Amino acid sequence: MEEFWSERVRRYASDPRANTADVWLREVEIRRIEAAISERQPRTVLDFGCANGHSTLRLASAHPEVDFLGIDINEEMIGAAQRALEEAPLPNVRFERRDIVEDGLTGGFSMVLCVRAIQNVAGVEAQMAVIDALTAACEVGGLVLLIESYLAGYEELNRDRTSLGLSPLPIHEHLTLLTPSFDAHVRRRLTLVSDEALASSYYLITRLVYSFMAKEAGEAIDYDHPLHRVAALVPPIGDYGPLRAVAYERRGPA
Repeated sequence: MEEFWSERVRRYASDPRANTADVWLREVEIRRIEAAISERQPRTVLDFGCANGHSTLRLASAHPEVDFLGIDINEEMIGAAQRALEEAPLPNVRFERRDIVEDGLTGGFSMVLCVRAIQNVAGVEAQMAVIDALTAACEVGGLVLLIESYLAGYEELNRDRTSLGLSPLPIHEHLTLLTPSFDAHVRRRLTLVSDEALASSYYLITRLVYSFMAKEAGEAIDYDHPLHRVAALVPPIGDYGPLRAVAYERRGPA
């Protein structure tokens, strides 16, 4: 897993594609975070698994009243984030290379963000240890927002792709997609606020409709195709696809 992300940042540096080639899906995710920040008006935000800091820096620039800390276990990713910050300094953001389980984190954050980060943690037990550490870093009454991929949604999508004559989407070796056992663990510790398939329309349009059109035309998949741009603007309809935005609030002591 470590080498996978090191190779990505060596190739793309501060470019958003270091995190994912699907840059329009990232726009869907960032809009959801923007809505959460506007609603909750946090004082401090922890961005767990911030990668090269692309979205962290965008959010910090848009919200100068909020202090952001971006952390990532990959030293090369944090190096790219630091360089991007040096090129366009912002007083309300900093980056640290940190293993949240081994190193811990002091201070109560008003909001904790995990965007396709826990799915990169190998194994359910390790994922549970991460969410426990992140819960400890969140203040009582604070929000923990997970935007992560779930195995059941991935399997449903691949069944539909197969029915259209499309090849199933592979699950990368470094991924451990989330399952109900992870949700059950989290919900014993945090209060569920909302659970939505924020990219349902996006996945339907890009992974089924567009993929079928590309196959029929004999064209390679282009993540910058106009249909991806349009799909990112379509409101989420239904409950489809692997990506979910699940928001929790940290409870006070019993």
